[in-house]
Amino acid sequence: MNRMLHSLDLWKGDRYLAPLARDDTYEKIEMLSLDIFDTLLLRACDHPTDVFRRTAERAVSSGSLKRSVSPHEFRSMRGTAERRARDKQLRLQGHDEITLSDIYAEMPAHLGRPEEVLRIELATEAETCYLNPNVASLLRCCKAAGKRIALLSDMYLSSEQLLDLLAA
Repeated sequence: MNRMLHSLDLWKGDRYLAPLARDDTYEKIEMLSLDIFDTLLLRACDHPTDVFRRTAERAVSSGSLKRSVSPHEFRSMRGTAERRARDKQLRLQGHDEITLSDIYAEMPAHLGRPEEVLRIELATEAETCYLNPNVASLLRCCKAAGKRIALLSDMYLSSEQLLDLLAA
């Protein structure tokens, strides 16, 4: 029981979350709304685009990406493909909300097997992400208190892909 209580209170020691516990702010919370990336989930890398470099390394090793594509080049191409996908969506639909499939549709097909590289990127993202223990503690505390919780993301991943990442 003490161990469970400790894990529920972990958020109270976080420099950003602790102010919620100092006054009656926590008690007034009716709904906790959290961004998934860089709030609930953190990445074990310096920059989010480091995932693209790791993806390239793994994709080359598996034969899904041509050996001639360096991790640096892949990261650059992946960024360009995302910008192209957003520009295309903006022109066609009037907004720039895209999916990971939209991004890979803009990748040069002659570089390998885009569907496989996409799967490798998702696996790499799952291996790179980890749960922020302080935010998870606040989430568990709110759930135990019956407060509503909303997890949000403005990322290009689908609901299914996000759920898979959270499960991992």
